[in-house]
Amino acid sequence: RTEALYVHQTLNVVSISCTVITVVLFISSLNEYLTTSTTSQMLIDDSSSEAKLRVSFAIEFTKVPCDFIFADTQDNIGFSAEDLKDDIIRKRIINGAVESESTWTRNDKVSYEELKSKVERGEGCMIKGTTKVNKVPGNIHFSSHNAQMSNAVHRLRSEGLLLNYAHRIVHFSYGTNEQQAKHIQNRYPEIDLLPLDGSSMNEDIRMPVVYQYYLNVVRTVAQMRSRPVEVYQYTVSKSFGITNDIPALFFKHEISPLYVRYDIKQKSIWHFIVNICAIIGGVYTAFSILDAVIYSSVSKIFKNRIGKLS
Repeated sequence: RTEALYVHQTLNVVSISCTVITVVLFISSLNEYLTTSTTSQMLIDDSSSEAKLRVSFAIEFTKVPCDFIFADTQDNIGFSAEDLKDDIIRKRIINGAVESESTWTRNDKVSYEELKSKVERGEGCMIKGTTKVNKVPGNIHFSSHNAQMSNAVHRLRSEGLLLNYAHRIVHFSYGTNEQQAKHIQNRYPEIDLLPLDGSSMNEDIRMPVVYQYYLNVVRTVAQMRSRPVEVYQYTVSKSFGITNDIPALFFKHEISPLYVRYDIKQKSIWHFIVNICAIIGGVYTAFSILDAVIYSSVSKIFKNRIGKLS
């Protein structure tokens, strides 16, 4: 009776230990199954270069009235577009705040006195929209190249008033809009689609300044819910310089001949099932062996004790 009680207590301890080990191994296997890993590879981009590349932007010029800002594009194959209007809106910035009620519309008959008054009041402009560019080196720039505005800029300068293209970039992306880009970045933190968002340049120089951003754009294919999504990430460097001409803001881009592919790797369900079966089988086998060893050892110990007593 004492022998049976001892064996029973010992096996209870072993049984609890095996159960704990089984649970720990099951949780570990489940965590391994649920954990995904991301792989990336860089390949030569042989996709069609005929399609246009969409560019989305929202920029706040804190010290330049909307009248002076013209959006243009040009590239190395000779294409250019001046004073972009489609899919672009402008809003005035008054006392540092963007007007939310209405959009600004250009008045070609605005007088110099009106323009001067706006500059003296510190009126600014928020320009937001999209455009499309060829997949070749080129630029998008904002300046006062229009003849009327250019003359006004030079006249203002002669009167001691300078246009300062200091700015804050609310959003700037290639290929996707802001919401899509943020959604993809949440899934792939290593993909930086919005490196310029929230950045600014504001040099307090009493001379006309040209601000320039140099962007290296890379096509990127990311796997999203079993389907590939094409996006564009880019790296950026920036500079500014004094000019004797019209102040401006340039975004100069180059399109990489390579592209990056991101894939999500996850263990298959069959791998998980095999692991669970191996855990259960292994623990059961180990418990059976321990059971036999404990029972045999206890029996021998008690038989030896009984033999000595007799």
